[in-house]
Order: sequence, then structure tokens, then C-alpha cells
Amino acid sequence: MGVAVGAAAGGGTDDVSPLTGELWPAHPKPLPDELLTSWIARVAKANGLKLQTFCDRVFGKEHQLWNRDIDRSAPDWLLDTLARHSGTPTDVVLHTTLGVYRGRLFRERHSSGQLRWILPMGIYHRTRRRFGLQFCPQCLADDAEPYFRTCWRVAVLTFCPKHQLYLYDRCPNCSAPVAFHRRELGHPKVTDPGPLCLCHACDYDLRNAERRPFVAYETSIATELAQLVDYISGKDDVFSIDHTDVLHQLCKVMVGTRKSSNLAAFVMNTIGAENLAVSHRRQTFESRPIEHRAHIIQLAIWLLADPQVRIPMAWRAKAVRYNHLVRDFPSSPAWYRAITGPLKREWIQLGA
Repeated sequence: MGVAVGAAAGGGTDDVSPLTGELWPAHPKPLPDELLTSWIARVAKANGLKLQTFCDRVFGKEHQLWNRDIDRSAPDWLLDTLARHSGTPTDVVLHTTLGVYRGRLFRERHSSGQLRWILPMGIYHRTRRRFGLQFCPQCLADDAEPYFRTCWRVAVLTFCPKHQLYLYDRCPNCSAPVAFHRRELGHPKVTDPGPLCLCHACDYDLRNAERRPFVAYETSIATELAQLVDYISGKDDVFSIDHTDVLHQLCKVMVGTRKSSNLAAFVMNTIGAENLAVSHRRQTFESRPIEHRAHIIQLAIWLLADPQVRIPMAWRAKAVRYNHLVRDFPSSPAWYRAITGPLKREWIQLGA
């Protein structure tokens, strides 16, 4: 259970939480699509406390938050404490976690291992060894108080749909991962670490990052990406989790280690896209740099825009084998099996 940082400001009945318990002296609510860790950092700053001091006082020193991915697996006691002492409805608090994407990007949430379409943090103690948090510099610049969004943890989203700019997955000045919780570490005399948009490693202001316009490779890709963005944000259900599962499978095939798959090259040649060298070493798709993900997602989206025509076309061009399309995909949707099944029968007939 949480402990209030101090007496409620004013001490009157208006300072009693609409849930239970006392409100913190300052209790800012989550901003639109704000990520849990971003919100916690803003609450600490609003109460005039360093982030670690705030967490120790409120959650107890026995609960270490920053050596785990709490955006992904926030314990109930943490969410309950935040809801109670900030006067925020529980459902609003829950929407600051990555659990909001359950049923849209992944089917079941598990506490360890790669979670489909969610960028891994690579947490080691309190450090971040991977690039698990992206950002749009224009969004940060437009914010009255810069904050980080839940959608910036999603691997399939590599551009900002509002500003049509490519996102960044690291500091453009020093290439460090975004880790705003580390800004005050090693600086005991610093009580105000500044806005969250300052790089913890070099103090670079992420709002100043170069704006890189996003342009889709082809018209059908742009249309499909717009629908995907609306689906992920919950604005539209033209897509489904079956579609994102197939998209993930096609991305895996394109970056797989099997030399016999030329699926990415086939799509690039077909639509006239620039040939971007992408590593085929064994690693999860979500662990790849944003430039590689952005490229491969566009190629895979092109196939998904007209799968009944384009997937068989790639197979007949010998750009991909049938077994690659279905490998490690036992739960593939019926419509995908209806596309790939005839390819197997056609292959058997050709070999007869």
C-alpha cells in the first residue's frame, strides 16, 4: 500500500481522493497516451522530489521499480497506489501500461521473454541496453510538458502519424537509449533533472532532433499503414490481431537467417524501393534498429495490402518457399492458410 508524500495541500475536504486515501500534494493526471514510467517521473517532479526519493517514500525501498519493465508488467499494488493517491480512475491508470495492446498486438501477456510487437528494454540493473523507447521530436516540442507515449514502445510504429515524421529510437547526439529515469543518477546535488526530453547521457534536448519526413514507398502501403495506425490506437477495427500476426510472420521471413528466402528483395524490385541492407543474423524483429524495422514493415505491408495476389506472386517468382511462410506459425488464421495451402499443393504437382 502506498504512503502519501506529505499532507494534502490545504488540508481541507476538497483534498480527499474520490477513490480512497489522501491525494498527494501534487497529483497530475496521465496525459493522452502517456506511458506509466513517464507519468511516475512527472508526478515525482510535480511534488518537488527526485524520482528515486519519491519512489522510496511512496512505494518503499523494498520495491525497486527501475530494474524491471514496469510499463510491461506493472504489479497491482503499484497501479492501486497511483490510482488512490493521484485521484485517477483505475481504468485510466491501466491505460498507461502496455497491457492496453493485449488482444490487438499480442494475445497473452507474459512477464519475461519477447512480447510480440513490443520493443524490449534490455534491462540490466537500472540500465537500458536496448532501444526500447522511441520518440517523435515534434511531439515533444509541441508538449507543454514533454512526456513519452505508450505507442512509442510499439515496434511496428516507426513514424509519427500526426506529424508524418520518422521516430527515433535513441539519442541522435550520442546514440544512448532513452532512459529519462537515469538523469539524476550520480548527481546528488541536482534536485531538478530538467524535462524528460533531455538525454540522460549527454544532456542533448531530444526536441532538437532533425525532422525526417516519412514517405511511404507505394500508395497501397500508405493506405494499409494508415489503417494499421488506426487499429493500434483503437480508432478503427479494419485490421485485426490476425492481420498483425500475419504481418509479424512476413517480417520474420524477410529478416530470417535462411538464405533461400529472397522475399524482401522481390518486393523491393517489384515496387522500386531502395535496397537497404538489413542484417540477417538471428535476433527478434523487435530488437532491430528502427531504420531496419521501418523498411521491412513497409515491404511486408505491401504483401498484406493484397495478400491473395501478392503472396502467391512472390512464391511463383521463387522469392520464398511455402515452408518459410508457415514455419513456426501454427495459429495462423484461416484466410492465411487459404492463401498458402494451394501453394503447397501446386508445389507437389510441379514436383510430380
